[in-house]
Amino acid sequence: MDAPLIVVNGFAAACLLLAWGFFRRYQLNRPPLGAFNRTDVVVMLVALVTMPYLYLVLPAWAAACFLGVGMLSILSTALQPVVVNRWARWAVVATLIGADVVLAVARGAGSTGFLLVNDLMLLVVVVGTATLWAQGGMKARDLALLAAGITVYDVYATTQVSVMGDIAQRLSTIPFVPFISWGTPTRGLGIGLGDVLVAAVFPLVMRKAFGRTAGRVALGSGLVSVVGMLTVLYVASTETLIPAMVVLGPVMLVQIAYWRRRRGAERTTWEYLRAEPLPAAA
Repeated sequence: MDAPLIVVNGFAAACLLLAWGFFRRYQLNRPPLGAFNRTDVVVMLVALVTMPYLYLVLPAWAAACFLGVGMLSILSTALQPVVVNRWARWAVVATLIGADVVLAVARGAGSTGFLLVNDLMLLVVVVGTATLWAQGGMKARDLALLAAGITVYDVYATTQVSVMGDIAQRLSTIPFVPFISWGTPTRGLGIGLGDVLVAAVFPLVMRKAFGRTAGRVALGSGLVSVVGMLTVLYVASTETLIPAMVVLGPVMLVQIAYWRRRRGAERTTWEYLRAEPLPAAA
């Protein structure tokens, strides 16, 4: 088995599995902005449509700065319960951010060292963001709306216009590349940060909404979908961009519909915590 397939599948699977464990073990500090709701989903979908065009218009250095600020914020939040000491935590964040920039400038965004650091940083970003969304009150119905919107847009942006191809080419040469990737331009593999994030938050929301079994089924199906899709694409040696949500979206929507039909209304956060007390509370 080739290195790109092993590394990208390994990082993608680690995102889902670590988010599953992190969600129950650590509580992230959230801004006092209320619970996640449909308005937040609409804002995210609007951002999804507009941000690619912004990345194409901005100079490369400005796009890198924009991505870097977002990475910095999420890393510091995600690591807060793990690295309790403030100075130690910021030292870790600064090391990751600094290494990403230095390696991109000195060796290029396609070098092995850069890809390793960047993939590791994205792993932390995915785990932290997925946990933040789930603990912030994201409901299964919100996730269904988000998944449906992303699926439709991904299909359009990939097959009808060249936006996704242009974005992939533009951002793959700067620091903070938002793709978990490995390999060379002629024989490489990658998956977008947003796709992995949606796949990682799916089991957490399903567990909170419908119980441990629903969460485990979502986790298993997410792993099979992501790893299977990446494996097929790599073995087929296709250079065509395939929107991952074409696979993930239907898998998510079918399960959400099934569990809503079987269990009825999804649990509130209070009901979830009452039924499954956190280890510290227990």
